Amino acid sequence: MKLVLEMMKREKHSELPDNLMEKLQKLSKICENLQQKSVIEGSLSSRNSKKILQLFYTLLKNVASIKYVLYGCYACNKAFKTRDYLKNHMIRRHQGLLVKSLSCSLNSHLTTWQTNLSSPSLDLADEINYLKEQQQEIKRQLESKAKDLDQESPRLGQSLNLNPLHNRSYKSLDTIDLQNFLREISSKPSSPPIEESYRNPQDLLIAAHLLNIDPVVDSHYLYIAKQFLDKPLPKNWKVLGSVFKNIQTEETVSEHPGIKHYKKLVKMMKHRKEMIIEKVKEVLKPCNRAQENVYKKGIQGYFWVPKEDFEKKKAELGQKLQDQILKLGKITMKMLGEIDKECLKRTNTNPGFNEAYKNIEKHLKVLMANRLTNI
Repeated sequence: MKLVLEMMKREKHSELPDNLMEKLQKLSKICENLQQKSVIEGSLSSRNSKKILQLFYTLLKNVASIKYVLYGCYACNKAFKTRDYLKNHMIRRHQGLLVKSLSCSLNSHLTTWQTNLSSPSLDLADEINYLKEQQQEIKRQLESKAKDLDQESPRLGQSLNLNPLHNRSYKSLDTIDLQNFLREISSKPSSPPIEESYRNPQDLLIAAHLLNIDPVVDSHYLYIAKQFLDKPLPKNWKVLGSVFKNIQTEETVSEHPGIKHYKKLVKMMKHRKEMIIEKVKEVLKPCNRAQENVYKKGIQGYFWVPKEDFEKKKAELGQKLQDQILKLGKITMKMLGEIDKECLKRTNTNPGFNEAYKNIEKHLKVLMANRLTNI
């Protein structure tokens, strides 16, 4: 035992802690005592002591092989004490290799999934449920990641919208079909467009009617009707009299084959206009309410008069009216006769005065009639 301990010290196993060396020394003393007892007591005890010694020697061998475990990088010759250091090193220095290894592992998993799906022994319902659970887990991870990004930088979090209907890059099948149709028409060489002076306005009106465009109300959409007249037919379509025919499928149609796409375009533009108007109305609603309140306050302030001033003004006007009535009551028949004589004299000297006198006479008759009715 002493020889074993001396050999371990000569090999300079400095990595072993001091407590472990002390325990080994105690075990060596116990083994020596067991050897002495086995010689004295006989064969039965010697067998037990031999077993204990064998266990001790195996323990010594295992302890002798103990050293610090170092984690080496498979891409370079560096070694690290912990796995965390190794991970950080791989992320900093060998990121491409990590991506490749991940892709290889994913491919291997995919191949195993494909083989499992192809085998008839598997239950497809269980496999579908398993895949659905995985999909839900991935969605949860993505949502949590989006929340973290939103907390870190709100603009980046807003751009990562998981709902495809609210995502700007999402496109429906109708829009994709329309874009493909317009791309196909624009790529095809067409005849030069007809100039405005030579185009028949009746054709433009017919095209607008076919596309559900009112030429008076929706005059700003007439450019779509012009494009409809100028653009060529789609691929593999030809005009045969009053019918359009497809060369490949031999399908005949009475309407233009691309008219449905143009109708969708008109409908989409009208819907966009309505949406813009509604949004503008929503934006202007609070402004209009505030403006109405300002106008109401201004009108009330302009026409509103205090009650005392109103009563005072009313009394003044009533007094003036009474004075005028009293003045009219003092006129007698003699005064009217004198006025008639004076008027006759003036009419003889000045013929234009007759008309003025007649007007005054009518006015006086009206005043007298009002006076009689008031009495």
